[in-house]
Amino acid sequence: MNRFELKKVVIEALKNRDLEKIARLALEHPRTISILFSLSYDKDSLITWRAIEAMGEVVKEIARRSREDAREIMKRLLWSITEESGGLGWSSIEMISEVIVKSPEVFSDVALLIPEYFDEPVFRESVLYAIWRIGKERPELLERDAVKEVLSEALKSEDPEIQGLALLILKDCGGNLGLEGIDRSGIKVKQNNQIRIYNNGNFKYLTFNEIL
Repeated sequence: MNRFELKKVVIEALKNRDLEKIARLALEHPRTISILFSLSYDKDSLITWRAIEAMGEVVKEIARRSREDAREIMKRLLWSITEESGGLGWSSIEMISEVIVKSPEVFSDVALLIPEYFDEPVFRESVLYAIWRIGKERPELLERDAVKEVLSEALKSEDPEIQGLALLILKDCGGNLGLEGIDRSGIKVKQNNQIRIYNNGNFKYLTFNEIL
């Protein structure tokens, strides 16, 4: 199967949210991983978010065969968000979170790195999404003081998307992460503000009133 044909099959599988098929393809055709990367840049696209989600399934299957190969993919993801990569890995942090959730026994150490990227403004939404995903599924992997520091900053943000994601983390993961005592004095909430979150295969739209 050439790259064009493979990409067509991957896109069709993403439309159907057939993540297991994509994982099988990746085992047979390693170029599947590069195709998922290439489909992960438009965050307004449902295909992008399903490609992000699929990366978790792909690496999980690869890890069953070879942890070393799985770790090499994680190295690639981490490298793509460095200046040295020559370009920003716009969805790499989201992909990293999916990989961690699906293979916590292999990548528990990587979860500790995620809050550090909040210092980069371009990655702030990505970091909050990653904390939300991991906080719901694998909260024990996150360092709570680091998460609290991130959320304290996010809750003061003038950006409704940043503030909304922080509020969603408090709502969905606060108990898991021991965030009950976090300072909310900087919150400036407009009840009709809305955020969009990818959840269970589709976009979900939530007003701040629904989150609070």
